[in-house]
This record gives sequence, C-alpha cells and structure tokens, in this order.
Amino acid sequence: MKNLLLTISLLLALNNLLSAEKKFIIEGNITNIPDSAIVTLSQLKGMQYVTIVADTIINGKFRLEGTTDTVTKYLLSVSEQKDMSNMEDTNIWLPVGDNDYIYIGTPVFPESFSEIWVYDNVTKITGNSILYGTWDVASNLPEQKEENLYTEASKTEIDSFQLCSIERRKLVNQAQHPNIDRDKRKQIGDKVDALDSIRDRLDNQMRVNALKVMAKSKIGTVGLENLSGIAKISEKNPELIKPALAQYKRLSKEQKNSETGINIYNKLHGIKEYIPTIGDNMIDAILYDTAGAAHTLSSIKNKYMLLDFWDSGCLPCIQSIPELKNIEKDYAKTLQIVSVSLDIEETWKRTSKSKELAGLNLKNDKDGIAGFAKKYGVNSRPTYILISPDHKIVAKTSGYGKGSIIKFLEQNNIPKE
Repeated sequence: MKNLLLTISLLLALNNLLSAEKKFIIEGNITNIPDSAIVTLSQLKGMQYVTIVADTIINGKFRLEGTTDTVTKYLLSVSEQKDMSNMEDTNIWLPVGDNDYIYIGTPVFPESFSEIWVYDNVTKITGNSILYGTWDVASNLPEQKEENLYTEASKTEIDSFQLCSIERRKLVNQAQHPNIDRDKRKQIGDKVDALDSIRDRLDNQMRVNALKVMAKSKIGTVGLENLSGIAKISEKNPELIKPALAQYKRLSKEQKNSETGINIYNKLHGIKEYIPTIGDNMIDAILYDTAGAAHTLSSIKNKYMLLDFWDSGCLPCIQSIPELKNIEKDYAKTLQIVSVSLDIEETWKRTSKSKELAGLNLKNDKDGIAGFAKKYGVNSRPTYILISPDHKIVAKTSGYGKGSIIKFLEQNNIPKE
C-alpha cells in the first residue's frame, strides 16, 4: 500500500513538473527603426486579440518576457507611439463621441503580424527595417524553425504586402479626417480598392509559395495550419485544390484524423457542413450561464427564441444591448432572448457583469465562431436567428443599426401578446 501511494505521489509530482509554467524571453535588436515604437505580443482568443506583453523600443532594442505551460504561438506587432498629450489636434486625433478619439496621424508601421513560437526558451529577433513581418527570428523550437521556412519563401511578397499596408493606413486615415470633401474621399476609396486588389494577389502567391515549401519538407504544426488556411479559401481559388490535395496525402495518419485534418479534407473535396436554413429544425446544444449552470434550447417552451451571437469586441453588439433590453420587456410573454457569447470565458463574464445583458446569457465550450455558432453558419456578429415555438428556424439576419432588431421582429410578425 505504501509503495502504491509513493508511486501515485511521484506520478502527480511528475505531472505537475511537466505542466508547470515555463518562462520565455524574446530579445530584439533592430536597426533603422524609430525609438519609442511599441512592440506587442498578442494572442487571438475568441474574437479578440489579447495583449500578452509589450515593450518600448529604445536604441533599437526591446525585451518581452512571459510564461506558458506549452509551446505557444503568439503574434508580434509594432505600432507608433501615440502622443496622448495632444488630444485636441484633429490632424492627429479625430474625436468620436464623448471622450473618445481615433488616431489619424501618419502611420509608420504596417498592420501585420510576425508569428513567434515560444516555450522555455530565448528567442532572438534581428532586423534592419520597419517591416517587422520578415525580421529574422532565431529559436531552438522546431515550430519556429518551420515557421521561418515559410517566411523566407515569401519574403518578397510579405514585404510588398507590408508596404501596401502602410500606404493603405495612410489613405484610410486621410479619409477619416473631417475636412476631407466627398470627391476626395471617393478618390481615396478607389486607391484603397486598388491596394486591396494588389494585396489579394500577393496573398495568393504566398499560398502558392507555401505549397512549394510543403512539397520539399516535412509538414509539421505550422505546415498543417497553412494547409488548413489554403483549404478554407480553395472554393474561391480552385487552382490551389490539386496541389493542396497532393500535400494532404503526405500528412501523417494522426494529422489526417485530427479536427484540422478532417476540415482540410472536407474543404478540398467540397464537402460542406450541414447548416440549417429557414424552415429547418433548430440545432440544440448544452450551453452554460455565468454561474456554470447548463441550459438547452429545447427546454424553452411555448415561446419564440431570438438567438443573439455576440462578443464584447464588436461595437454594434454592445450598441444593441439597450434595444434588446427593451425587447425583453415588450415581448416578455412571447419571446425569449438567448445571448450566445463568442468571447473567451473571462471576457464574457466581465462584460456580462458590466453590461447586464438581456435574456438568457449563455456560452458554449468553444471560443469565437466555432462549436455552436459554427453549426448555425455564423460568420459575422452580431447575428440574430429567430426560432418558432415549435423549434423551427423562422429567419436570420446580421448587423445592427438603431431599431433594426425591432424591425426584424415586426417583419416576421412576432406578437407581443
């Protein structure tokens, strides 16, 4: 018995050791870059980019530190240091609403990301320009070494994309300025469209380059992610299907049987997931409220349901809350609002507490447009789905403007009594 307890104790200690948080360090040494630029390490959680750590570049150097319990991909970006002391200068800051401003100063850096893999290691980043998407990243992690193969293969396209991004930011900021007339704004819009067309072509060439890298090397974690991205857009870019299928066949059995592998197969073979449409039965699921209690849609009887797919980073979603609260009162006898959050749990609970959402406020076990939201084909937010008392889908709409939800209910003849 003592030996058994000792074995269990050792196994638990080993498990804790293996799953413990490990420190990572990212050190940067960059030339030809302005001081006081902000380097940010972030991660996509749910529908939002969450800042993990940030630092200010001084004399070309920066240092980022953190901990993680597994090999993790973060997104590194660089932005201008904004002078918050000069908020009244409308050439730099555009006032929007009460005590809120949009920065419209001249941008220096592109809107982009450099993908950095970390875990119990020191990563060295070097570069000699503001185009941080192709800075050199030295790391002992296999995932970062694989990431570097794809970056190097598309260095020309990535740099061109970043230059387009800078120019696009300049044009968009010009268009936001209150002194720009309609004709000038139209000219700017045409230039932005032209840049977007160039960026689309560069994007497509990067996918072609990625497939060439896959063909010459083992497809690991990064390659699988890239193949998944190619598969998702293959319907609109059918010329990519054949070379992508050739790389799919090279995946290991484990990769093919993973959720990502199955999705790649389905996308490349044109197999579409069943998405219910008007008149179909609703899809049920177990959802949870902020206290952890379980709920199902099928438990709601004798009422219409309005499913509201939202997240806290979506401004129209937040703007819709007062209208939803009024609807909850006016349609109390006939309609149940079911708010389904796409946020990560921590953000969802914090926003729920501060905004006091209408109706049932629930979440499924997956963040973002996945899980329950994916089953309904949700690809934007807010999205509203109206369900009848006999659990049939009545109508679907997305987006929000003042009065739009009430109009949606009226158009579908939802009674108040």
